[in-house]
Amino acid sequence: MVSVALRGFARRAGSRAAWISPLKAVGLAFAWCAALLVGALGATPTPAWAQYGQGAPEITSVSPSAGRVAGGETVTITGVNLRPIPGPGITVRFGGTQVMTLREDPTFIEVRTPPGVAGTTVDVVVTTSYGSTPVTAASKFSYAAAPVITSVNPGYGLHSETRQVVLTGQNFTGARGVSFAGWGVPFTVDSDGQITLTTRPVAQGVSADIIVTGASGETARTIYRATGPAKVTTATIYRGPAGSEITYTGVGFTGMTSVTIGGVAASFSVTSDTELKVTVPGGLVSGSHPVAMTTPMGTATAASFYVLGAPIVSSIGFNESAPEGGNMLTINGVGFAQPLTVKFGEVASPNAIFYREDFIVAAVPPGVGQQQVTVTTPHGVSATGPATAFTYVSEPRVNSLGLSRGPSTGGDEIEIYGYNLGGATAVQFGSASATFVVVSSSRILAVTPRGPESSTSS
Repeated sequence: MVSVALRGFARRAGSRAAWISPLKAVGLAFAWCAALLVGALGATPTPAWAQYGQGAPEITSVSPSAGRVAGGETVTITGVNLRPIPGPGITVRFGGTQVMTLREDPTFIEVRTPPGVAGTTVDVVVTTSYGSTPVTAASKFSYAAAPVITSVNPGYGLHSETRQVVLTGQNFTGARGVSFAGWGVPFTVDSDGQITLTTRPVAQGVSADIIVTGASGETARTIYRATGPAKVTTATIYRGPAGSEITYTGVGFTGMTSVTIGGVAASFSVTSDTELKVTVPGGLVSGSHPVAMTTPMGTATAASFYVLGAPIVSSIGFNESAPEGGNMLTINGVGFAQPLTVKFGEVASPNAIFYREDFIVAAVPPGVGQQQVTVTTPHGVSATGPATAFTYVSEPRVNSLGLSRGPSTGGDEIEIYGYNLGGATAVQFGSASATFVVVSSSRILAVTPRGPESSTSS
């Protein structure tokens, strides 16, 4: 008895269902009906054109031809006469293990692989009522171990370029594909333990996945960092003394070879491609210093760092005073910080006032002789030199006059400023004596005497 399922299956008594296309099913139904009619009329048996898969079976390919040891992978076997229609059921074996078919057709069969042993290759054999398929190179199936990646070299590169990257590991033979950041990329299997692939441009800072799909269909994954010249977005501090630690965040820190502050090499550690820790080196004067970071991708700069080092005195407002002091001295420089102490020699100013990092004012203490003005902050003591020399003057000294010119008839009041003026016994304009009043040790009020026309007195 023969029945036909027009939805794509044909069954003969005692056989398994075999999948065929609806179009083929219609053709078969027509052919079989015609054959029955002819047979009923006493004609010849069913002609060959009304049959499928009749003849010796043969396998032309097994795809995929390798799979995982655990089995369970869907494999398509293609060939000729793999499923006779009409005809009894077929058997498929991988090695000596019979497997269940998922779909059958005279030209292809789908099955699920049984478990196997890594590194072994088995023969795939299809048996029909016309015999078994011969063993050929096309009818082999290999069991492969999962790929393993142990290293990637280089592990980073310029994000905008393509470059060759070498993966080392094992079980790469027969690899089905390699992807980089989700894109399939060209690759070559150099050996079972090495693959060379070509990267593609991606955004800077991306940790691109490299995924190898092995012959078994299983995958191995590693990371490639797409970088570029370092870019700093933030820093934990922008000023501090030597020894301070700065934590920078940004991108492109991988492979950092040097960091300098003010041209002086700084110690550093790269905690990730996006974080860098730098220690401010010693030997830097107070002030703002450029920061440079170098990687194989180039040299980049970060915001300048203000080093709080020993202060530097560049100039003082005046360099002489009476022994009793008392004047307020302006001091210019860099690196001034609180708390601070200003000394004249070994004597501290009784009143030092901080205004800015580059400007302070200090009261001159009593003293004698020549001294050096120094400024002490928590970060050190300023150096001394000609610009910081200060002299206490013991003899009377005139520094300035309230007027520099007047009529020859005299009679103008004039203020005289200087040091040690308190004990003055005479004031002369040239050889002419003037009347005067001592206001303080630094100020005298005098009346100019008569003098010759167009002359200068001292």
